[in-house]
Amino acid sequence: MEELFNVVQELGLHCPWTKSLTSRSMLKWLQSELIELEQELSKLEDIQRGSSLNNEKCLEHCRDRVTSELGDVLFDTLMVEMMIRR
Repeated sequence: MEELFNVVQELGLHCPWTKSLTSRSMLKWLQSELIELEQELSKLEDIQRGSSLNNEKCLEHCRDRVTSELGDVLFDTLMVEMMIRR
């Protein structure tokens, strides 16, 4: 977790693109990631409900996608927080 905080801090200090963003513009990126997370969660729930599609390989792939989207949401949340502090 500390490494993630360091990445966000470094981006805030040294990345020209990040410096050009505001907390409000970053919030739009976060909202987009939340939509993607919702879509992946819906797919996972559909697979968990459907007996014919309920195989372990497919479930594992969907869980990985949900985890990936959660990471994106966490990163964008930290970026918004960093922008509010600067």
